[in-house]
Amino acid sequence: PGISVKEICLRLRASQPLVSWHLRVLVRCGLVTTRRQGRLVLCDVHRPAFAAYEVRLEQLLGAAADDEPVTHAEEPIRVRRPRSALKAKPAKL
Repeated sequence: PGISVKEICLRLRASQPLVSWHLRVLVRCGLVTTRRQGRLVLCDVHRPAFAAYEVRLEQLLGAAADDEPVTHAEEPIRVRRPRSALKAKPAKL
């Protein structure tokens, strides 16, 4: 089955670049898979990956509820910005 990026945009009332940016993050995490069908990009939820994240989240929340220390990454989490946000815009004359 799958749902097109265009349909996601319509349902969420969000722009295509915004939806595509978020979908790219979900694809990198393995939560969503995409495929092309002609000009459309179809998206599917990768249910096993969601199940694995759910198990991990339950482990973390269970550890927190039991007052067990939850280990955190040594390095801070870095947010990746789209390359377009890093480029300086030319000044208008």
